[in-house]
Amino acid sequence: MRIRLLVFCFVLLNCPAALAQKKLVKVVVLAQPSYCGGAPPSEEIVTEMTKPKPYASKKMYLVSEKGKVRVVKTGMNGSFCIKLAEGTYKLMEAWKHKKASPNGGSIEHFDKTCLKMEWEKETLQIAVLKNEITITGKNDITLYCDWAYPCLLEAYKQPMPE
Repeated sequence: MRIRLLVFCFVLLNCPAALAQKKLVKVVVLAQPSYCGGAPPSEEIVTEMTKPKPYASKKMYLVSEKGKVRVVKTGMNGSFCIKLAEGTYKLMEAWKHKKASPNGGSIEHFDKTCLKMEWEKETLQIAVLKNEITITGKNDITLYCDWAYPCLLEAYKQPMPE
């Protein structure tokens, strides 16, 4: 009798886990390149620069609405697959999640108020619902030139190439 009771309790306690099945989510992350050359770009270069590129081989952070953090890495085509339980998730660039500077340099070279606002901006919001998965772009990833990082103080900006 006790064994049946234990089995019943085990099944009862594990039912919510069985009901909360995870769903496979495929995400493609793209980044907007910047023109960092000196001479004015040709029409061909401008056209090419307007096309988003895969955010390839980059570490990113997926944060659940409960604050659980998972590290993901994009593949060569900017994509990754992950199994997620129902809920809402924020996908963050590594520098934003770690509250660092966008170029990996000294945080003293950046406006801290501006950085705090940048750190709050997620790239994508992923909502895993019972019958659907929605991926919403929130803030584009921009591949900045050395002199154009967001929040960089004027004193630390490098001269633009001519």
